Amino acid sequence: MKFLYLISALALLACNNAGRQAIKNSAAATTADSTVLLSKRPAGKILELYENLSFDTDTLNLGSVERGEGGGIIGKYKGRWLDSAHSSLLPVRLTQGFHPAAEDHFMGYYACYKFRINERLTGLLTRTPGEYDISVLSLLYYDHEADSIGYAFDLVHDWGDAGDAVSYNTWLIRNSISVDAWMAVNSIWGEVEDSAYNSSTNYYRTDLATRALDTSNKNKPEWAATFKYLIGEKEYEVPDSVYVNKHSYSQ
Repeated sequence: MKFLYLISALALLACNNAGRQAIKNSAAATTADSTVLLSKRPAGKILELYENLSFDTDTLNLGSVERGEGGGIIGKYKGRWLDSAHSSLLPVRLTQGFHPAAEDHFMGYYACYKFRINERLTGLLTRTPGEYDISVLSLLYYDHEADSIGYAFDLVHDWGDAGDAVSYNTWLIRNSISVDAWMAVNSIWGEVEDSAYNSSTNYYRTDLATRALDTSNKNKPEWAATFKYLIGEKEYEVPDSVYVNKHSYSQ
């Protein structure tokens, strides 16, 4: 009888241990699964912070990033500040792993506008750090299939310093399946003590669905009619590697 009692006790202990181990394994699996789910925060949630960009026509001039009297950004590209939880969703190529915990006039990212590029991509106009402040309007994109955000290139980036300056004039034009960016980028350089300064303009066109700006694809003669219309100038000059205009500082 004692022997049978001992066997029953051992069997019950084995069942209890097996039950405890099953509970532990289940808890471990639940913890692991929760960690996986938490690490897969949908990048698409960031779309809620961007306003819709509407094209009244198929052509939209982006204009410039405006500054107020105190130097702060005002106007349509003021945007909504992306806190560290949201900026961490942006590509490292853009942020370099830096995510400010509070708003800063020199570093940070601001959600401005979103628009449809094609069925897969949504364009995100985002204000990002420039030479001296957060004044660059960059094209980011949300990939609906990959649930990821990427950085394409800068659409507006105006700056000047000690006689050198760059200004962008950019249009978004819808085509049959996507959106093209047409860009006229003017550069000015020269020394203050000189009697004249130099300037040149490069012209670019790119399909935003390619997610990149091919800087070697520029100044095409066949773009003349479109740029004449967009800029409102009578002449479209195609610069080569040595093309410059000289201007008197009195002009």
